[in-house]
Amino acid sequence: MPPAEGAYPRYQDEPPRPGVMDRVIPTSNPNALVGYYLGLFAIMPVFGLLLGPAGIILGLKGLKAVKHSPGLPGTGHAITALVGGIIGCLVNYGLGAIILIAYLSRPR
Repeated sequence: MPPAEGAYPRYQDEPPRPGVMDRVIPTSNPNALVGYYLGLFAIMPVFGLLLGPAGIILGLKGLKAVKHSPGLPGTGHAITALVGGIIGCLVNYGLGAIILIAYLSRPR
C-alpha cells in the first residue's frame, strides 16, 4: 500500500537542510573539503611546494563561499586548509632556501 499523501517531505518546496554528516564532511562546500586535504598533505616535505599554495587558495574560496551562504558548512575545514597551507609553504620554502644557501656557501 502506498504511503499517505504528505507522509514524505516535499523537497521541491525547500532545499534539504545539512545533516550531521555534512557538518563532519562538508560535501556541499567542495573547496573547503579539498583544501583541507591539500593543507594537511602540504605539511609533508616536498609536497608542500605545490600543495601549500593550492590549499591556501581553496581555503580562501571555501571561506568566501561560507561568507556568501552563512548556513553552508565547512568553515573549520577552510581554516585548516589555510593554516596547513601556510605552514606547509613556510616549512618547505624555508627548507629549500636553507638548502640553497648551504649549497651556495660551501667551500670550493
